[in-house]
Amino acid sequence: MSLHNGRYYIYIHPGADRPARSVFRSRSEDLSLLPKRIFALPAGVTGETWELANSSGGSINLTANEALTGVTPQSPDDGPYAFLLVELAHTIGWKIEKVEGADNRRYIITTKDGELAWTLTDHEDYARGIVIGLEPKNGSPRQVFTFVESKGYAYDDEDYFLSGASRKPAYNKEKEYVPQSRFGYKRNGRGRNFCD
Repeated sequence: MSLHNGRYYIYIHPGADRPARSVFRSRSEDLSLLPKRIFALPAGVTGETWELANSSGGSINLTANEALTGVTPQSPDDGPYAFLLVELAHTIGWKIEKVEGADNRRYIITTKDGELAWTLTDHEDYARGIVIGLEPKNGSPRQVFTFVESKGYAYDDEDYFLSGASRKPAYNKEKEYVPQSRFGYKRNGRGRNFCD
C-alpha cells in the first residue's frame, strides 16, 4: 500500500528501550530563516500534521508547517531539515518504502537514491527532543516510522501509539452552563467581585 496525498501524523515506532514519539519540527525554534531540524518530540508532546504530496519522478515531498524537507548542500548526509527558503536545499523530496509486517502503517523514509534513511539518533536536546538524522539504510527499528492519516481533527488516532499519555477529559454536556460577567462567575444570583 503506497501513501496517497494528504495529511499525516508521523511517529517513531516504539521499541523496547523507548516509547512512541511524535516526529515534527521543534516547538521552540530560532526566528532565523535557516533550515530547521526535525525531532522526535519529547514524550507526551504531539506534533502537527505533515503534508505529504507525491511529485513527479516517484519522489514524495514532506512538508512541515509549510516548509519542504530535504538535505543541505554542505553535507548531503546531514538532515533532514525543514527549509523555509527552498533555495538553501540541496535536495527536496524522499522515497517512502513500506516495511513488511503486521502493521500496514510502518515505513522507512529514505533519500531519493535510497541509500540514507531517517534515523532516530542518540543526540538528545531535552527541550526539543531526539534529533532525527540520516544514516545508511539498514532497516533497524530506529529507522521505522508510523504514518497515521489525519481525519481533519486533532489527535485522531493518537491512542494507537500513545496509550500511556494523559488526555484531556471529554467535554461534559450535562454540566450546568454558568454565564460569565465582567466580574467573574455569577453564583446564586449574585456577582462575584475580584476581592472576595
